[in-house]
Amino acid sequence: APMVIRLFFVGIIAAATMVIPGVSGSMILMLLGFYTPVIEAVTLTVKSLVSGNFGAFFNQCLILFPFGIGVLIGIYYVAKLIELLLKHYESLTYSAILGLIIASPFVIIMQTSISSVNVSSIIISAITFGAGFCVAYFLGRE
Repeated sequence: APMVIRLFFVGIIAAATMVIPGVSGSMILMLLGFYTPVIEAVTLTVKSLVSGNFGAFFNQCLILFPFGIGVLIGIYYVAKLIELLLKHYESLTYSAILGLIIASPFVIIMQTSISSVNVSSIIISAITFGAGFCVAYFLGRE
C-alpha cells in the first residue's frame, strides 16, 4: 500500500511538470527515483498485452494505475493553482518558472558522469543549445 500511495503522489508531481512550462517530467521522475520503474512498467505493460500475458499485464497496471490517477488529478489541480498564481502573482510566478527552467540543466549535469563528456558531446550540446535558442527566439517574437 505505501508504494501505491507514493506512485499516486509521484503522478501528481509528474503532472505538475506537464503543466509548468520548461520543466521536464522525465527529469523530475529521475530525481525522485521513479523514472526507470515507470518506464519499465509501461514497457512491460505493452509487452505483456501484446504477448497475451494478462497476469503480467494486470500486475503492471497495479503500478501504472495509481501513477496515472495521480497524473490526472495533478494536471487538473496544478493547472488551477498555476492559473490562480498567474492571476494574483504574475511576476513572482513567472520568476519561479524561470528559476526552475534555469536550474534544470544543472541537475542534469550533476547526474552526468564526467567521463562521458568529450569534445563531440560538447560540440553537439553547443549546436543544439544554439538551435534551441534560435527557435525560441524566433517563435517568441511578436
